[in-house]
Amino acid sequence: MFHLEDIQEPLTPREFTRCAIAVVFRWCDNVLTGRYSSVESVGSKLDCLERIYKNR
Repeated sequence: MFHLEDIQEPLTPREFTRCAIAVVFRWCDNVLTGRYSSVESVGSKLDCLERIYKNR
């Protein structure tokens, strides 16, 4: 897995979908296992992905 900060090139639709699913899955896993999960953090990561995707 890579970090959003490391992405330099625009994302393809497939990469965007995979990244978005990974972000949401990690949040869900944290909620289900009782670890701290911030909805704002998920939102900001998805916003970042969207900005990167729109730059293609």
